[in-house]
Amino acid sequence: MIWRARATPTKMMRVDDLEGAGDAYKDALPIYREIKDRLGEANTLRALGNYFSARGEDAAAVSSLNEALTIHLDIQAFLGVCADLGVFCRTRNRRKEFGIAIVLGEISAQIARMIQHQWNEALALEYQGGAFQGMENRDAAIAAKWLSLQIFNRIGPNKASKSLALFFRELEERMGAEAFADLVEELKQHAETTRRQAVLAIWQTHRNNPLVKEVLVRLPEKLTHGFER
Repeated sequence: MIWRARATPTKMMRVDDLEGAGDAYKDALPIYREIKDRLGEANTLRALGNYFSARGEDAAAVSSLNEALTIHLDIQAFLGVCADLGVFCRTRNRRKEFGIAIVLGEISAQIARMIQHQWNEALALEYQGGAFQGMENRDAAIAAKWLSLQIFNRIGPNKASKSLALFFRELEERMGAEAFADLVEELKQHAETTRRQAVLAIWQTHRNNPLVKEVLVRLPEKLTHGFER
């Protein structure tokens, strides 16, 4: 039964059975709580947050994600914290709360770099790029998405990298080959600087957000180096 609780949700997500995945997560959660597996509980809560977000149930998604984040912080599961914040970022994008999405994405990306988890770093940058796009900050959006694509290209092809590759193909078609080639050269030199400057311009507005403050206070300083607490 415990094995089923661990395995079924992942399998359901792979076959895009959203309702089946949701049922599996809901079945798994009390099992993890009964056996006092806090990491399993927190990961399942995040999976439920993903599930509710995919259904457009943002309030339920945020509630599950808050529970997941609290546990991951309690047990110092930094990869879990990183992933929670990434899903928070995506959920805030859905709600058009782009400023806080950018800040949460930045913290997620920073943690991912420090624990050397390229997948979560790339995801956080992709979500952040979407938030910049929502704010109509074209340069920062392109920079964040380009950085994300470079990481995904190193990891290997996946659904996210294909979406980003399509974004840049369409951009090249609009700009023309010569102008796009110039843009790529500019991105190679300055993408991170462009992105980071845009983040810092937004940071002061959201640094006192309760979620941001809780995360920065409870994480080891080495994982939040460069952030004003």
